[in-house]
Amino acid sequence: MLNRLKFISIGLLGLNLLLSGMFMLGDAPRAAQSDVQPNVGRIELLEEAMRDPDSLEFVSKKEAPPAPAAPAPTANAHDSAPPAAHPPAVAPAANVHAAAPPVHAAPPAHAPATEAKHAPAKPAPAKPSAPVVAQEQFPVDVPESVCFRVGPLRSQQDTDGLIKDLAEVKLNAVIASKDKGEFLGYWIYLPPERSMALARLKLEELKTKGFTDVFLVLTDEPQRAISLGVYRNKLAAQKRQEEFRSRGYEAELTMRYKRPPEIWLKIESDSQTAPDKDDWKLLLKNYKDVKYEKSGC
Repeated sequence: MLNRLKFISIGLLGLNLLLSGMFMLGDAPRAAQSDVQPNVGRIELLEEAMRDPDSLEFVSKKEAPPAPAAPAPTANAHDSAPPAAHPPAVAPAANVHAAAPPVHAAPPAHAPATEAKHAPAKPAPAKPSAPVVAQEQFPVDVPESVCFRVGPLRSQQDTDGLIKDLAEVKLNAVIASKDKGEFLGYWIYLPPERSMALARLKLEELKTKGFTDVFLVLTDEPQRAISLGVYRNKLAAQKRQEEFRSRGYEAELTMRYKRPPEIWLKIESDSQTAPDKDDWKLLLKNYKDVKYEKSGC
């Protein structure tokens, strides 16, 4: 900045000397004076600018070409001396690295001690668990359900007996249907004889002892039995039974039906444990006219 002021001051001094000479000679034409007169105002502005360096800097930036920056002079004997030769320029470090191939900086091997000191402790890594091996799934063979229908049973006594026999071989039976039939009355009779001839002899014996209303069963069950009468009232039937027993005859009492009752059982099993033909034959041997058949479950 001071060098620029110095150069400007020298220029102004030279310009003042030139103008003073022209006025002293008096040879300059008016046109020249008119040309120079505007410069007087410019000189006065520059002189004012000398007193105000800030304004001078503005003027110099606007009208004078930019000059290279020079180190500020110090108030000593070196001001008048020519500037010393500058040392040889050294290429900045950035240029040296720019010429070399780029090297990527490796991450630090260890964190600073201060960071390691204050860093929270990391939990120990969990041990990897043993891999779970998927087991091959095999289809389960489910036994097919098998159901049976068993009957007809003619009395509740036979029904209860058969349910008990089936339970002993792990077969669960329930009553599927029950028809009470058409009731006639309480029947008194003598058990069947071993042959028809013996049955006829028993019948003639009863008649000779004064028993009436007795007859031989020929077609209905039980055959070769001797009927002693049918009573609608159970007490009357029991009285008649005691009368024959008191005379030495083992009379029996049962209920008689015009249309016999029918009780059917339902049994659910599976294809692996279901009874076969021989099993059913053994199970039903004590139940007359009772059969089995497959049915829907």
